[in-house]
Amino acid sequence: MSTIELSHPVTNGDATVTSLTFRRAKVKDIEKIQAAVEASGEIGGSIASIACLSGIPEDVVREIDADDFVRIAEA
Repeated sequence: MSTIELSHPVTNGDATVTSLTFRRAKVKDIEKIQAAVEASGEIGGSIASIACLSGIPEDVVREIDADDFVRIAEA
């Protein structure tokens, strides 16, 4: 598992998300991410990947600051 601290926390309902912890990917995750890439391009695949592996909803991923998003994608 890997944890990334957000420079700009986001809210998820009543909770504030200050970091994301990512689990190792499974084949079913790779399938979902590939489908998202085919449907929505590279950014859609990145959003699906972050959501899948961190357990937060895609709508919350879309609220992540762009600088944090880039750091997560690079990790």
